[in-house]
Amino acid sequence: MNAPASIPNDWDRRGLPAWAYHSQAQFDLERDRLFLRHWQLAGHVSDLPQPGDWISFDLLGERAVVMRGRAGEVRSFHTLSRHRGARVVAGPQGNCKGSIVCPFHGWVYNLDGSLRGAARPETFGRMDRSDFGLKPVELEIWHGFVFLRFQPGPQPAVAEWLAPYADDFAAYRATELLPVTVPDWTVTLPVNWKSVRDVDNEGYHVALAHPSFALARFKRFRGRTLFSGLVTAPLIMPEVITGISSLIFFILMAEYLGWPAKRGFTTVTLAHITFSLTFVTTVVHSRLIEADVAIEEAAMDLGSRPWQVMQDITLPVISPAILSGWLLAFTISLDDVVITSFTTGPGTTTLPILIWSKVKLGVSPDINALATLIVLTVGIGVVIAGVLLQRGERRRERDTRLAYQANQ
Repeated sequence: MNAPASIPNDWDRRGLPAWAYHSQAQFDLERDRLFLRHWQLAGHVSDLPQPGDWISFDLLGERAVVMRGRAGEVRSFHTLSRHRGARVVAGPQGNCKGSIVCPFHGWVYNLDGSLRGAARPETFGRMDRSDFGLKPVELEIWHGFVFLRFQPGPQPAVAEWLAPYADDFAAYRATELLPVTVPDWTVTLPVNWKSVRDVDNEGYHVALAHPSFALARFKRFRGRTLFSGLVTAPLIMPEVITGISSLIFFILMAEYLGWPAKRGFTTVTLAHITFSLTFVTTVVHSRLIEADVAIEEAAMDLGSRPWQVMQDITLPVISPAILSGWLLAFTISLDDVVITSFTTGPGTTTLPILIWSKVKLGVSPDINALATLIVLTVGIGVVIAGVLLQRGERRRERDTRLAYQANQ
């Protein structure tokens, strides 16, 4: 079992020096000592349903392929031919029909990585084929998830490392997961990886930076593309990826910070706030773009303080969008099962998970009654929200008209 990490009270919290973010020597050290020597999640066994199926995994110049062999075993190799280092497979995934053929020199490898034969073998003399198989990469499978490590490192076996969470993964039947048939999504950002981690490690910026106001009012600022990408990523990211990412994040926090001690209401709430903010941001951002900035500027020219402009002009304009965003976020959060399944723990449940669990055993009268109450509640909420929005729009139009007439 891994004991939760304790943080000393006298820990220097000033952060890393600036050179640590742009030093090539520092990055090379991180690559060698951190990324290549620690376990990396490469995929799931469900990505390799048939013999010959493979997925690729590239990391900082290292290239690996994970492949299912003839007998069903899963192995990993460096994606380099032993002759001239050509890449033996290309692309994110595929299938090799019985063998792996180097596209450059035609060397043929078996699905277990051993060399079957070289093109024009007479030119190599008495070559021992057992010495020229594909170089293996350390691989371990834990509850269906495939972990790779390019070099030996300080971490123990994956099963030992993640032992405190084995019961959770078993309860979620992680080995039975199926791949999500959606297009892959990746993005490359011109920033040091620690910059992204720094953003995740603190919430001090949330009150001023997140999320809609910065995007709508500040057209250009350093890191705007990164900021926009982080805000909108959950819109196009599959829920299962968001769920797994949240779970790994909470696992690492528990391991290094000792909090949260267990997953339950707190972790579910944090995860739902994270992905719900995206939808609220999108709605409020659209409203802010349509708002006339000249009104705010005119109020400040007349002596209004920024907080007065926010309270008397900006907030009334975006209040319908805030209400709409809240209703959308509430509905999506109430309906979510996937992310909740990853971030909740044994002994903790939510209404959608409870309903889903009961429906699997058959639709009972209490489920029908509960569904009816939910439909009625949502319907009444939508009607009330619509009435409030209409009243707000009429009030705003009336105030604008009266102000215009007073200036005539």
